[in-house]
Amino acid sequence: MYKMLKPYKEEKPIVTINKIRSILNDLGIFVSEEHIQDGDYFTCRIQIANDNLRAFKMGTNGKGTTLEYAYASAYAEFIERLQNNMLINQSFFFSKYYDKDCAFNKQLRLENKELDFLFCPDEKIIEMPKIIDENYEILSNLFSINSKDELKNFIINTLEFSKAICIPFYNKKNNKTDYLPIGLFFQGIGSTGMCAGNSPEEALIQGISEIIERYATLEIHSKRITPPTIPHEYFIEYPIYNSIKKLEEKGFELIIKDFSLGKRLPVIGVIVIDKNTRKYNVKIGSDPWPITALERCLTELHQSFSGIRLITKCDYGDFIEEKYQELDSAEAEHINFSNVIKNSTGQWSDSIFSDDFSYEFTGLNFNLGKSNKSDLKYLLQLIDELGSQIYIRDVSYLGFNSYYIVVPGLSQYKRNKSDYTILNKLDYLINNINNASSLPNHELTSLVSVLENKYILIKENHINLKEILLYNTDKEATDLTIDIFLSMANYKIGNIDKAYLYLKNYLKDKEVQDYLYFYACKDYLALLKNRRNENEIQSYMTKIYGIELTEEVLEDMQDPNTIFKSYNLQLYFDCKNCEIKEFEYFKIASILKNIENKHKTQPIEQMSLSKIFYSN
Repeated sequence: MYKMLKPYKEEKPIVTINKIRSILNDLGIFVSEEHIQDGDYFTCRIQIANDNLRAFKMGTNGKGTTLEYAYASAYAEFIERLQNNMLINQSFFFSKYYDKDCAFNKQLRLENKELDFLFCPDEKIIEMPKIIDENYEILSNLFSINSKDELKNFIINTLEFSKAICIPFYNKKNNKTDYLPIGLFFQGIGSTGMCAGNSPEEALIQGISEIIERYATLEIHSKRITPPTIPHEYFIEYPIYNSIKKLEEKGFELIIKDFSLGKRLPVIGVIVIDKNTRKYNVKIGSDPWPITALERCLTELHQSFSGIRLITKCDYGDFIEEKYQELDSAEAEHINFSNVIKNSTGQWSDSIFSDDFSYEFTGLNFNLGKSNKSDLKYLLQLIDELGSQIYIRDVSYLGFNSYYIVVPGLSQYKRNKSDYTILNKLDYLINNINNASSLPNHELTSLVSVLENKYILIKENHINLKEILLYNTDKEATDLTIDIFLSMANYKIGNIDKAYLYLKNYLKDKEVQDYLYFYACKDYLALLKNRRNENEIQSYMTKIYGIELTEEVLEDMQDPNTIFKSYNLQLYFDCKNCEIKEFEYFKIASILKNIENKHKTQPIEQMSLSKIFYSN
């Protein structure tokens, strides 16, 4: 039996938890906590809970083999996202860069809470042609575009980045600082590579492992690679073997897979199958120490608050679920893979179950795990062998080691231009949905066209309608679905047939007694599209729904131009005369300003990272 010589973490979990709690307390951040236990595993969630801000669900999940480790995981991810400006959404509107003449900005400046920067005091706004000229190799790898002219055209004209905020990253290969466009990284990479730890090395190992895991997952998923199986006997001398046996006793089959791609990558996958329900899932974990990598697979399996989440296997030969088959094939595959990495609801191809392996399993490397320093050196060597460069940003200004690691060519989950354009016009949707009640019909018609084009993405929550409504806490607005919105919008512009169809779609599988008002509206539209006059409509509906509900529906539907009157769809970030005191999300301004003030007193010199890699 080989032993991992270094401690699992460099601090006890309670030390990590209390250190981060102290940081949050100094910032005026109060968090709520909740957790569940499922067998040997714990799942928890923490989220900002000050002043009714809990409604906006700004938080992180954690998981672990003890409750303490689960909460340490959640708190570490929370502080990692907070310091990377990835936890509190829409901070741009609170910054000096948003200079609209509106009630929101007036109140922000009145309270002296406007932010002087978004990411760091030394950030710069640079014109995009200059950014591309100076960073062509990085951006070419990020977008998989090998022509500078094509790259400029795509970023400037398609993605509509004429300029960008650039912030300093440490360039490890050249031991220097480069100003890089953070917004473009967020577009293609998201939070992959963000990490936190009790020491710089502990954090960086986690971040690089996550990047390697993402790379291996995308390669195997997109190229239909069949990874070899790892016999369970490799783990028989370790406590994790008992965890495997307990899952098998519950009726699950576990197939452990070597996700190394034949390149020594320290990545393991686990296929979990319930043969009684024809359901399965695939979980992936990465760490230099094989036992920790496997443990991450099993803790990921228990991450959901609803227990182990399995998905129904598609029929053999099918790779994309039926609901996505109307999409372009590239779009459908991108959405499917997004589901794999976002919430483990995406399908895997049949190749993952094949016995015809794409490469040979040559064993596991149990010689690692001696120290964080040697493990980090090993991971950096792998990055070099893969022909990639590593860029690191130190964001530990609140006092807890946190970083954002970018490895162009490995980090991103988007592989081609269509992956980037799938959510195009999102800004257009945000601005116009929030102003739908006042849009002239020709603009509303254009909005309807865009929404219908993105219908499946919104329906399946790849474009979150509640996020488009930008923190509107009006109950009617937060309950709004894409079907109800499109029904009302089509009614307003005079397209009765579509208004009826979208409302009918909304009511699918909904009990009449719970949605009687909407059923009455649907029948009103059915009568209208069949050219029944007002008297005929009233007579018919009174017989079915009675006088009171009929009169309510007739009054609400009387004037198509006022169909949105019950929905407070105003965009609080943009309105000129609205009451900002009604805008609950404005309360986040105090926290953002506290974070900025702390950052000003603790600026980070990115070149200090060289000490980790080049000190003797």
